[in-house]
Amino acid sequence: MTRKYTKKSSGSTASTTNSTAEIVDLTTSTSSVGKKRKSPDEKLQPITKKALNSLTPVQIMFEKYKDDDESIGPEGITRFCSDLGLPPDSFEILILAWTMNAVKMGYFSKSEFNSGFEKLHCSDLATLKKQLTSSAQKLKHDTTKFTDLYKYAFGFASEVESKKSVDLATAAEMLKLLLPDGPHTTNFADFLCTQPNKSINKDQWLCFLEFSRTVKADLSNYDDSEAWPLLLDQFSEWVQQEKRI
Repeated sequence: MTRKYTKKSSGSTASTTNSTAEIVDLTTSTSSVGKKRKSPDEKLQPITKKALNSLTPVQIMFEKYKDDDESIGPEGITRFCSDLGLPPDSFEILILAWTMNAVKMGYFSKSEFNSGFEKLHCSDLATLKKQLTSSAQKLKHDTTKFTDLYKYAFGFASEVESKKSVDLATAAEMLKLLLPDGPHTTNFADFLCTQPNKSINKDQWLCFLEFSRTVKADLSNYDDSEAWPLLLDQFSEWVQQEKRI
């Protein structure tokens, strides 16, 4: 009797289970008919918002301007500078690149971008602009820091892997940016454009800064017997020949 009862009970349970499954399937099917499926964008949107909420203001800013996962390229920097209210080729943006220790002109990596904002103690564009404007004024009166910026600018402007030279056109524009009021900047920039050489080396670049600081605009105290690079001797001769004094 026990064996017969067990079989009957098992059969009844299986039947009940199957019936329940059919009801569940029917309910699910009916429910899904009236329910609108989410598009892929709708599914990803909450995830994106959640991810952004976990980022810092500076990281969110980087996400806004980045061209790929690891850097802000020329287009992104143009938009960034536009929102910042400063030209991409301004002295303030050069200071920002220097503060970030950016390796390549026209690009800010994620680590460089974050580092720059951290050093300047800011997390928004308004504060950043104030900091850069203030730094630009201070650098004019800080010879040591300006020299560091001047040295950095050479490597930043160089497009060769060794960073040992800068093409003359780029060097001329960079000098105008760094030394707009220098006694020899305009003449030297024009002189560079007349040279057959395609580039200027680092020693010539650094010596021009010292030349600008020590040699008078009329070259009256210039001594060609001193250890100036040949390029500066040629420049002095060119200025006198062209009667630019």
